[in-house]
Amino acid sequence: MNINKIIKNLKIYDSTLIRFKEVEKNYKYYLRLLDTLSKENLALFLEVIKQEEITYNQKMEGESNLLIEMDKLAYETNSISYLAKIINDKEPFNLNNVKKLHHLVIRGTIDDKIKNYDYRKRNIKVGRIVDGKEVISYIPPEHKDVIPLVVKVLNFLNEDDSKLFDNIFLKPLIAHVLLAIIQPFGNGNTRLARLIQYGKILDLTNQKYKTNFKLPTFYLSDNYMKNKGYRNKIGTLANSMHNDDWDDWFKYNIILIEEQLFYLSSQIPKIKNKRI
Repeated sequence: MNINKIIKNLKIYDSTLIRFKEVEKNYKYYLRLLDTLSKENLALFLEVIKQEEITYNQKMEGESNLLIEMDKLAYETNSISYLAKIINDKEPFNLNNVKKLHHLVIRGTIDDKIKNYDYRKRNIKVGRIVDGKEVISYIPPEHKDVIPLVVKVLNFLNEDDSKLFDNIFLKPLIAHVLLAIIQPFGNGNTRLARLIQYGKILDLTNQKYKTNFKLPTFYLSDNYMKNKGYRNKIGTLANSMHNDDWDDWFKYNIILIEEQLFYLSSQIPKIKNKRI
């Protein structure tokens, strides 16, 4: 798996770039709506959608609601608050903070019992059981390649290439897929990939629009959970990396982002009416 080659050869179709520009316009409108909230209401709003995301991110993996809620009450620091700290401290993503983020995202879950917090040291297969038989979706890179590949993805996230990707959604969506395919850890990898996606969108939002949001402004786990195709699209890209498959991934996410922005934007007037 050659990360640099994948990114270099990736061709984003003009029709998709146009749609990305449109969804970013909708995102800018949503940000303007957030700016109309009082400081107190904005903080409450971002905290509420953060707490919802913590639940949805785990529910996607079939985790127990009881375990999720117990963990939320037991600890002051959770995965998203630590993610926000990385962004607010302007700390680049690195092997150490990604490892800690992964630890936090599986803390208190069924996977936490395995206590497999380190980067993967064995070869694995990604698949599911259908009618009692194992169906393999894809085979991630060998364990010896995990850390070098993760470093390349993180370098891609950290480097300034705004001229190459003049849209705040593209780089996070690309990194999301690459991390999910690499499967850096024994479990919790798509949960981790989704969080890093939200963190990078937050980072690019603050950079591009000169804002100072302390938490991500939207999340997608609930949308991924309700709309089929999420894991299949990652599996397809793991096996081909064809530009048509990338295009399918981008368009799928564009629809979900638009849905979520429409929903959140519709809630802000209600908040303003009910909370003076």
